[in-house]
Amino acid sequence: MPDIGLIPGRSFVGRIVECGWEVREDVLRKGDWVAGLLNIKKCGGLTEFIVVDRHRVHRVPHPKLLNRDTYTDAPSSLVFSSPPASPTSTVPVPHYSLTIEELALLPLCGVPAYRAVRTFTYAFSSMRDNLSSGSIKRTPSERTQHGPIRSDSYGHQNSAIHGGKIPHLNLIDHENGRRRRALVLRGHDGIGAMALQMLVHRGWRVCVHVPFIASPPNVPTAQAVADRFMEEIEERIRNWGAEEVIFDDGEILGVDEGRGAIVRVIDGLMEDGDAFDVVLDTIGGKEVREAAERLLRSPGRRTGVDDNDVGRNRNGKSGARGGMGQFTTIVGDNPERVIPSAGDMFRAGLRSLKFGTGSAGVATPSSDKSSSENVHLRNADNKGSKVGYAWINISQDLDYEGKDVGDTIGSLVELAMEYGIKPWVGAEYAPVKRVGEEHEDLRSGEVGITAGSGFDHWEGRRIVSFEKAPDIFVDSGPLNSGGTVVVKIAT
Repeated sequence: MPDIGLIPGRSFVGRIVECGWEVREDVLRKGDWVAGLLNIKKCGGLTEFIVVDRHRVHRVPHPKLLNRDTYTDAPSSLVFSSPPASPTSTVPVPHYSLTIEELALLPLCGVPAYRAVRTFTYAFSSMRDNLSSGSIKRTPSERTQHGPIRSDSYGHQNSAIHGGKIPHLNLIDHENGRRRRALVLRGHDGIGAMALQMLVHRGWRVCVHVPFIASPPNVPTAQAVADRFMEEIEERIRNWGAEEVIFDDGEILGVDEGRGAIVRVIDGLMEDGDAFDVVLDTIGGKEVREAAERLLRSPGRRTGVDDNDVGRNRNGKSGARGGMGQFTTIVGDNPERVIPSAGDMFRAGLRSLKFGTGSAGVATPSSDKSSSENVHLRNADNKGSKVGYAWINISQDLDYEGKDVGDTIGSLVELAMEYGIKPWVGAEYAPVKRVGEEHEDLRSGEVGITAGSGFDHWEGRRIVSFEKAPDIFVDSGPLNSGGTVVVKIAT
């Protein structure tokens, strides 16, 4: 048999054709629709048939088809364990459906995002005098203001608030009523977009960084494309609930893949006096980590009153971040190494533990520790500011709580179905044309002009057939800047 080489593709959705004899029917059975995430060391998702460990898949509802909003009675239908709303409850429980494309992206984007958000939750809940979710107490006025407490998919309790995607104020995440603030790098797509929605759902104030597209030289429509890019991105992100969108300058020097532009954005935020509680890094690189740590150490100088902020200090000002922050990265210090070396893991462990410095920190219980996801707080400078460090290693099978990939996918399905937290799929039709060539829009019949990037839409084609799959693995393609693509193997 000839050597085929690496077959790309990690995240997938499909139906089970056979199950191993050790797989119980109450877990998975033949004919079920499942979504899964393959090991980064093997991949192989771009094939018609996949052999996968049962701990890396989870049963999902039947995908939404064209003009189809309800589920079938097939064995793949999923019944959630959360109880229905009581007849006297005034809080509506939204119900959403998922397309097959959204299900295909859910594990790839959602698993790292979910684990990253959990590091934020644990880092700040650890600082509240060992406060557990079962010990939350509220006054009658607070219960009236925020609604009944219910348990969400993150394992903590939150308060339900009327209105679509209005955030559920999670009392454990926040301090004295002050909503914490997060900076998500490349939060317009992929992992960052999922994390953004999860944080907004938990009541966080989120600022999103977006990489700007480089304007092609000597193209008359370049400015129009740039304006369209910013308008569409900002509208999408604000619909997800973010309070601020920041575009970088789009300059890529050498092989830094935009990290220099991100550092300039972070330094600019610090100079402007912005203060953040957490930074989620989806790019990687030592320079990004160091810039983010400087930002988290900065106390900021917020003087305005935020009408949407539920907590204010005695002077009536928006509460500033006090003394600690959390930096969580998906990629680590060496983005060029997809699979981290033992040395990378060792250095990350030392960084999270701040081993040998004697600095005081908050350590996780030994049962919750993991070599790749330690959530410890460390002294960041001589003034005693603390910055926690966590690395969500994509090659890790278990998270720091011991949940495997399949368990996490199950939690993601519940979040998507109950609260509409989904991956961004993008536009399906984006004909590939040369610069200046006219084309007809397949959806609306309108004629447009391609402006330099090789695609009608600035995002490019996001859903492609199997035959077109090689076209997406190119420089400046749709996978740039944290983008994702769905490949249809069978129709």
